[in-house]
Amino acid sequence: MSTIGLPEIIAVIGLIPLSIAGLRGQLGRPPLFWLLLLIAAIPPVSLVWQTVHNGWQAGLAATLWVSIATILVLYGIVAAFNRMAIGLSALLAPYLLLLAVLATLAHWFARSEAVNLASVPWFAVHILLAVGSYALLTITAVAALAIVLQERAMKRRRQGWTSATLPPVAETERLQQYLLWVAALWMGAALATGAANEFLETGRFLLMTHKILLSCLAFAVIVVFLILHQATGLRGRLAARWLLAGYLLLTLAYPGVKFVRDILLG
Repeated sequence: MSTIGLPEIIAVIGLIPLSIAGLRGQLGRPPLFWLLLLIAAIPPVSLVWQTVHNGWQAGLAATLWVSIATILVLYGIVAAFNRMAIGLSALLAPYLLLLAVLATLAHWFARSEAVNLASVPWFAVHILLAVGSYALLTITAVAALAIVLQERAMKRRRQGWTSATLPPVAETERLQQYLLWVAALWMGAALATGAANEFLETGRFLLMTHKILLSCLAFAVIVVFLILHQATGLRGRLAARWLLAGYLLLTLAYPGVKFVRDILLG
């Protein structure tokens, strides 16, 4: 087992203020939001930067920290272009805090498997596309969950935490669709570069491992949803369930497989 370092503890603590302020609906003032987002993002980004210098880490703990750092950076970019996305921090920040705690605990059982990014053609590009698409799909899934909660509150005619904290349904759906198109393009490119890597190394395009199978299923779910949305205008809670199903499959493919390998089988 490895010991938990100070950088991991700081990264966990840094996410707490953003989580509390988001849950309490106190991020209506953009300066406060950007300050808390900066406090939350700097420790994970620094942690990942230090880790990558020693080679790409394939363990569960490193995977979770890379995901957290990428999600926070991309979320900041999304919020800069769409202020309504700030309201999603009420759901996104606590979720990232949970992931950070899991990453810190996983560090006890981590197996360090450094990979030289320059040693495999297209590997660095594949990693960037795969992590980026997972981060975007995480933000999209959080938007989908916000829609489910908003519609449930409206159905029950309750004007409470959801309406006061989360962004309006119409704005959230537009943001969700835009992010999903970008995530789908990045996922397709990630699968293509992954197949190219496999072909250059083994002469075969894709070995149907659990990770590849689940990733392909997640991509298929997202593509089918986008087609249905264009053809039928699929939206609301049914659309959110499609997105959450796709996100669940990709989560099982990305950190899920590493959890089984490093924790359950390690």
